[in-house]
Amino acid sequence: MPADGWYEWLTIDGRKKPHYLTRRDGDPLWFAGIWTHRPDGKPGCAILTEPGRGVAKAIHPRMPLTLDQQSLEPWLDPDLTDRETIRHLVHHLPHEQLIHWLVSTRVNKPVVDDPALIEPLKPSAP
Repeated sequence: MPADGWYEWLTIDGRKKPHYLTRRDGDPLWFAGIWTHRPDGKPGCAILTEPGRGVAKAIHPRMPLTLDQQSLEPWLDPDLTDRETIRHLVHHLPHEQLIHWLVSTRVNKPVVDDPALIEPLKPSAP
């Protein structure tokens, strides 16, 4: 699943503060996802997670499983089902490629949806 980044909350001075995590180079992230049909017949999906790595680990104990570019084709291959083969062909994005910054608590409001939500928080901003 392509993404620009994701949010995680870190407790600072007793308050949870949102951080935005993304790629250092600005390229898209690729989250490992799985698709299936739910019991009601509708499609369902989930993003796989893994233990936090690199800068993500300092914010949250888990993170989305992010794939490197070379892993996309084997990950999406419907005929590739052997777990050991998948483990050899599919690789994480190196954690050194991830960065994060503090963002506004406005991300906690579902009615707010604008590009400013991923801008680094200025010291005087809420």
